[in-house]
Amino acid sequence: MKRVFFIILIMALILSMSCGICAAEPWDGTVAESYAKGDGTVANPYVIETPAQLALLSQKVNLTKAKGGSNYANCYFELANNIDFGCSVNEDGAVNGSVFTPIGTTDSLSFAGNFDGKGHTISGLVIQSAKADTAIDFFGYTGASGKEARILNLTLKDSTLLLFAKSSIPPLLRMAATQAEINSAAEALQ
Repeated sequence: MKRVFFIILIMALILSMSCGICAAEPWDGTVAESYAKGDGTVANPYVIETPAQLALLSQKVNLTKAKGGSNYANCYFELANNIDFGCSVNEDGAVNGSVFTPIGTTDSLSFAGNFDGKGHTISGLVIQSAKADTAIDFFGYTGASGKEARILNLTLKDSTLLLFAKSSIPPLLRMAATQAEINSAAEALQ
């Protein structure tokens, strides 16, 4: 009797732990206050581990310098692990989770740093542009004002791009299950 109870208890414990790992909640739009570690130098890059830390990068790039923003010229970033935002868009166009703002939304608010995905994948991302002149991609605008950006060793998959714009482009353009892969600096700079 004790043995059966012990086996059931162990199985319940294993099941509860595995369900917690598999049932990730969609990203709720939270923005981190800091990166996991690092100071942005080549020897000690900013390390990103969570969706909220990627949102911090987006927020900082998309703010003017007067408001505390930065294009991160000559700064270095790396992903510590795969990041799953857990977000999606249903058939009616409703977003399950939060929408991510591209990193760099205009030529004057662009990313000019170095981002090394370290071979990791970002998935379950919903990216939206609200204006016709706003870039729509994970990295929207890069390398403006004569600054060079490098983005390498990164895969973006199982993500959705939403475009809401007043232009000749249809009001809602869905590109479901998009996948982009950048394997080298040479590809990133082309």
